[in-house]
Amino acid sequence: MKRQQIEAPGLSSATGTTLILLAVALSILIPTLLFLDQARAVVVMGASVPIVLGWAILRRQVMAVHVSLLLTLFMGWAWLGVWPDSWPFGGLAPLLAYALVVGTTPWLRGSTGWLRWGNVSRTAGWLSLVTVAVTAAALVLWVLVLNPDLSYWRAGVPDLSPVLLTVAIVGFALANGALEEVLYRGIVLHSLDSALGVGAASILIQGVAFGAFHFGGVPSGWVGVGLATVYGILLGAIRRASGGLLVPIVVHALADLVIAAILLGWAM
Repeated sequence: MKRQQIEAPGLSSATGTTLILLAVALSILIPTLLFLDQARAVVVMGASVPIVLGWAILRRQVMAVHVSLLLTLFMGWAWLGVWPDSWPFGGLAPLLAYALVVGTTPWLRGSTGWLRWGNVSRTAGWLSLVTVAVTAAALVLWVLVLNPDLSYWRAGVPDLSPVLLTVAIVGFALANGALEEVLYRGIVLHSLDSALGVGAASILIQGVAFGAFHFGGVPSGWVGVGLATVYGILLGAIRRASGGLLVPIVVHALADLVIAAILLGWAM
């Protein structure tokens, strides 16, 4: 049976487009500020995020509500101190809250055309293989050339038997890949498609947002932002080619497994 593919959203009005772009711009700015200047990040969150969400709700701008609601919930979760240290499982609460609001609001409920598995097309398959190979090589080179301090992340690896550790790593990779793909190649990209049309601009901007989100990740810092941005763009292209989220989730999980192998010293 053919899997259902992502539906292209209708184009937003000028107001909706403005609100979507504002929300995505804040999603680029705020995560970076959280790692560089938390006090300023809290001010930006408190002064702007609720305004964008409220404006979107008052004007019934559907896709703008989706992305600004998501931003509000996740930034609020970060402000409470629950995220990012508990990622990805700590991200389930705001995502579930988002799903509850959307699922119980009639004028939002029918606007989740991004929630599709898609298909493994030939283009998506080849693009996925290239992305996995390039990503693995880039991660290994990052460690060999820059010799980053990985002690913080290595300290978070649980002390388990080899079998249980493998299960935990695979579970983490799948959970992280699924959550981040739903957020960026799902909701954020779909909202940008509504604002800008289904084209390269949407893929590029969501890639930048994805990169900013990884400022404190692995790899970290501005190098990490750059690598994650390129990776996010490639995942966006895979989402387009496959017409769904399944293939990007799998590719994302494979990259997380490479990172786990590096942290454990298996890949070096």
